[in-house]
Amino acid sequence: MFTFRIIEIIRRVDPVLAVGISLFYLSSTQAVGQAGSLVPSTQHSPTIGLRVDCMHDFNATNGSAQQCLSLSGLRLDFSQETGPNLNALVSVDPFATPRPSRAYSPLRASLPNASDSAMGIVDQARLTWMARPSLELSLKTFSGATLLPSISGLAMANQLMDAGWKQLALTLDYTLNTAIPMHVTLVAGNGEGQTIRPVTPQQYFGVKAEFTVLDHVRVSLAGSANGNDLGSEEYVYASHALKSRCGIDLSESGKGGGHSNRRTAVGLRLGGALVGLDGLTVGAGWQSTLTKDLVADSGGFPSATQLEQGRCQLDPDLFFIEQEGIQGSVQRTTLNVGFRHNFSSGVFFGGDYSTRRITSQGGGVIKECAIAADGACNVSNEGNSTLDQTAWTVGLGTELAPNLELSLEYYSAAYDRHYVNFYYPGADGHADRDFTLFNARLAYRWQP
Repeated sequence: MFTFRIIEIIRRVDPVLAVGISLFYLSSTQAVGQAGSLVPSTQHSPTIGLRVDCMHDFNATNGSAQQCLSLSGLRLDFSQETGPNLNALVSVDPFATPRPSRAYSPLRASLPNASDSAMGIVDQARLTWMARPSLELSLKTFSGATLLPSISGLAMANQLMDAGWKQLALTLDYTLNTAIPMHVTLVAGNGEGQTIRPVTPQQYFGVKAEFTVLDHVRVSLAGSANGNDLGSEEYVYASHALKSRCGIDLSESGKGGGHSNRRTAVGLRLGGALVGLDGLTVGAGWQSTLTKDLVADSGGFPSATQLEQGRCQLDPDLFFIEQEGIQGSVQRTTLNVGFRHNFSSGVFFGGDYSTRRITSQGGGVIKECAIAADGACNVSNEGNSTLDQTAWTVGLGTELAPNLELSLEYYSAAYDRHYVNFYYPGADGHADRDFTLFNARLAYRWQP
């Protein structure tokens, strides 16, 4: 009785956490044997994974230092099983980022790091109860329902997708034994960028379904709704980035009403269906994200007038422009295709191509920049509502030893035009519409 009173108190503060504690308590009591003794738990030895990158940035100034032999991941996994139906996992990584869609990238300097999340260096945490062979309930850090599959396995694959920040969520996984078996995941979470505790009354709900047709084609369908981002870790990070890059202090304009996110995704994966190409896997994915202002005001994110005071780099994944009296929105639509061929010799060859269109309604901040002979930016008087990006990467790799892999890849990305606030860092501090990178990666026990 005392335990249930404690759970009821916690439920008033964080309903998702209370469900997880209830799950753990009930599962623990079920592990009690007939003699009244607990079933002994099994604790596995910690496993370590690491990755080292050596990058050459072709946009950097000639003679400048390059990031070579830099540690970009050091993960330690702790797992434990309590009885046959309950297990837990904790992964720590000082190089972890709360943006799951960029977790595999070697470009760590431009990413939020562990200090930007309440989880700190805890990259993953999961408590799972196997209610039955086809039903699994978990309380865990969740990376988003609409992540696109990474077919190539290369470090710079899928760089234009974004599925929101990590959050604490309750997931229900089950398998439907229909004519076409389907694996379904239902998600209820605190909200994108809300890990330890919720900061908004609106929450996150997601669903993902995966099934196989014709024995070789894997199909995934997903959708999610995030009620409000106000005060989330993503919101705080975006505010700090605007202040450091653009000198805009959002606290002076007061808080707005926040923004909602609606995401959908479709993924296809084909492998083992082509005669003579048993090692070839190809895939494609489509992702759409709609971010809408919940209140028609100018608080919470900058206005186009504030950004006109100087040229600064905006993150195309995070930017949102607000205008007084207009309920703005930003639509991001991404198409990705990729392939990977595993040869019998242990060598693999892979590639990935992405294109993304961003449409901003309200604000008029997407303005073209005509580059003068001296490199100066002449701003267009009229703003566009859309911008396009493309990115591709190609590479090969080999397994040097069990669990030790070396990969080499070449990456290129570009905006369709020169823009005032959207660009890549170029040589001598200039802005560039193109970006190219070569990376060599040595990975030990590391999975995407």
